[in-house]
Formats: sequence, C-alpha cells, structure tokens
Amino acid sequence: MGATREEIRRRLTEEGVDYILAQYVDVHGTPRCKGVPVRAFDQFLDGSAGFAGGAVWGMGQGPHDHDLIAVPDLDSYTPVPWETGVARLACDITVDGQPWACCPRTILRRATEGLAREGYLLMVGVEAEHFLVTRRPDGTIAPFDPDGVDTMAKPCYDFKSLAGSMGYLRAVLGYLDALGWEPYASDHEDANAQYEINWKYADALTTADRYTFYKMLTSQVAKRFGANRTGRADLAAGSRTEHGGRRAHRPLPGEYRGRDPGGRDGGPSPAGRARGRVSRRHRARHRRRRARGRGPYRRPAEGSGLAVLSWPPSLASAGA
Repeated sequence: MGATREEIRRRLTEEGVDYILAQYVDVHGTPRCKGVPVRAFDQFLDGSAGFAGGAVWGMGQGPHDHDLIAVPDLDSYTPVPWETGVARLACDITVDGQPWACCPRTILRRATEGLAREGYLLMVGVEAEHFLVTRRPDGTIAPFDPDGVDTMAKPCYDFKSLAGSMGYLRAVLGYLDALGWEPYASDHEDANAQYEINWKYADALTTADRYTFYKMLTSQVAKRFGANRTGRADLAAGSRTEHGGRRAHRPLPGEYRGRDPGGRDGGPSPAGRARGRVSRRHRARHRRRRARGRGPYRRPAEGSGLAVLSWPPSLASAGA
C-alpha cells in the first residue's frame, strides 16, 4: 500500500519542510519544477500545480492547450538534502483529468504495469555518469580540473584525477546514503572530468525518479566546488559527440527474452524469434552507422581533451 496524504503531511511537519518541489520530467530527461509552499499541500494534491505545456519542448502542446497538471506520487517523497526545509515529489502529468501521452513517467509506469500483468517486476540499476566542467574567461567550456592533472588520454580510475574532486564525490555519496539509496561506489570514468556513482537497484519507476533527482542533486553540489555538472560531452569537450549520461541494467528472466519454457526443448517462442530478428536488424544497422562514423558511440574530436570510449546515447537522457 502506498503512502497516504496524512503520512506525507506528518513527514512534512516532522522534517520542518516549508517548500515542496512539484517535479516532472520532460522528454529530454530534464527535471521541470514548481515550488509549492507547504501550506498549499492539499491544493497541490488536488491539482493546483499547472504547467504551460507549450512553454517546454516535446510535451505535445501549444499555447492554446489546457495546462499540464502535475499529480504527485506520494511514494516518491524525497527530502532535499542540500537545502533545509525542502522536499521533492515526482509527478505524473494529466490534462483535463486524463493521463498525458507525452509524459515519460506515465509511459514508464504503463510499461511496468504491462510487465506486471505478465508476472514480471522490472528491476533497474544505473551507472550514473556525468561531467564536471567550468567556464573559461572567454566563455568556452573546460573540464573541471582543480589540480591541473586530469589530462591523461585514458584517465579511467586514475587516483590523481579522482583526488581533485574527492570532496565533491564524498558530499554526493553522503547525501545518497542519508536518503537510503545505498550507494556503493564512485570513480573517475573514461573521459577527463567524468565521474560515475553507483547505488542499489530498485524497481524501474523508483530508479528513474532517483536518477532524475540525482541530476538535480549533483548540479547543486557541484556549484559548491566551483564546477557545473553536465551529462553531455559535446559541452565538456566542444565536440558534437554524444556521451552517455547513464547506463541502465535491466535483468529479466529468460522467458521474457524470448525463451519459451513450455515449448519443445525450451527453445525460442515465436514472439522471441520475432524479437531476435528485430534485434539482428538493429545490430546490422548500427554496424553500418559506425562504419560511416555516425551515431552516438563516436569518440570526441581529436584535441578535445576527452579521448574516450563513449557509451549510450545521451541527448535524451542527459537532461540539464
């Protein structure tokens, strides 16, 4: 059974919260928020947090449309550890009382509910990668390197490159630990000024909400150390390469990957064979794109300071 209105009201009082972030996520993975004073908590739950959908990209609205209404998921209640008296509630978007088809959280919820009807629970863990950058006097962007040592062509796991940002990483890990996420590792990643933090997996919706909040958290903690946080290597390096903001791990039983335990010798089911054909076509198309030097897995431009092995597409997941 999920959290109730009274349970959240009690937490708000006990934790001294006077300001609530009504947060949804757009199609680019960017957190969008309204600030709600705690005295308007009941109004918020009843639909007072409206957003003009035409003012943001990709939400399927123009200036003539009715507002996007943020409906909070009470189970997503998260104290904001870097700001006293603030909490976050992740929201689903509705329009005229109906779920909005362009709301990424609603899409994910429907997908997990479909899996649940088939008897599966989708558990997801993320490798949350991001860059720390600074702005030069001329306005260009540079990797954050307070000790002037993070210049290796392959800096992954390098201690000296890590040490300059150790205070930042420790602060983030401390906040995640206080939130109960059970963080268990942090490291310097493949690119200059790129870092990764890992925490325990959870159901897909919880992990998605946490990753969104993690982007909010790291952006604010980075400012305390004189840096800016980004998930985009094209900003960090001045190149057009899209470098992954996160990798997701989605373990599922063999049956859902196309194995049919009820079939002869446990072989692939017809649906599994069809998925396999689609997957093979996708891999072939990806190989062709790589051969032409296209796609999101390219290395950054020569001389960019980020000569790395890059991972999944980031534009739709890096956000702000």
